[in-house]
Amino acid sequence: MPESNPTHPTRRTTTIFSPKTFLLSLLVPITAAVILYQLDSFDPAPLPTHEFSGQPVSVPLQNPRLLHGSERVGEGLLLGPEDLAYDPKKGVIYTGCYDGWIKRVTVNESAADSVVESWVNTGGRPLGLVLGHDDDVIIADADKALRSMEHADVFVKLVIRDILDLVQEFDYVAITNVPRNVGLLRVTGDGQLEMLTNEAEGVEFKLTDGVDITDEGMIYFTDASSKHDLNEVTWDIMEGRPYGRFMSYDPSTKQTQVLVRDLYFANGVAVSPDQQFVVFCETLM
Repeated sequence: MPESNPTHPTRRTTTIFSPKTFLLSLLVPITAAVILYQLDSFDPAPLPTHEFSGQPVSVPLQNPRLLHGSERVGEGLLLGPEDLAYDPKKGVIYTGCYDGWIKRVTVNESAADSVVESWVNTGGRPLGLVLGHDDDVIIADADKALRSMEHADVFVKLVIRDILDLVQEFDYVAITNVPRNVGLLRVTGDGQLEMLTNEAEGVEFKLTDGVDITDEGMIYFTDASSKHDLNEVTWDIMEGRPYGRFMSYDPSTKQTQVLVRDLYFANGVAVSPDQQFVVFCETLM
């Protein structure tokens, strides 16, 4: 007779949760979620439908004539140019770039013959800019971390022996935990930086954005948000709350005045040609 292998019964393991364990498994994640909710500053608002009361404007998605006869100027030498201002006396175009440089561009007979000069580095992120009336340039800087090598008194040198030679090749390096100084800047004709204003009514600027100047010298500008900085732009728009302000700065009195508050991501600014009004932009959700 063939030998038969004895069969072993399958062992089943049953885990029984005690009421205490089950209760803890519920309370721990709920408590953690409540704590995170209380600590997180993100505060989304309902869709502001009251802001959409105007009639929609229909515009074409593309302007087929826009690029006819145009040439690329400074290709590869201008990183993320945001705004520009033309100085007819000097024949140069000023623009602020992503790497902090204010570049001066001289356009000659063709784009290939144009000259791009690295003029002044603000150490931050220059956005809006406009020509002043004293051979200067007014800049809305949204991320001034005081990183310029020219400002050794406020610059924290990062000395690492193995990369020291590499660091010295750059005009600035990114430093963490360096006090920020976002605001309205003035660059003199000889390249000196001056902070004009960085707060209004006791509230510091977080994202100085657009700027323009009148014939009489009054400066109008926006602070897109008093809560979120440049690195948190997405959060500001997603939150959908009006943290922006539209302001004026009087160089003669050095006074900053809030003209309109509770704006949704206040952006570009333009003084009308007849000097009778000022236009500024908002960005809703």
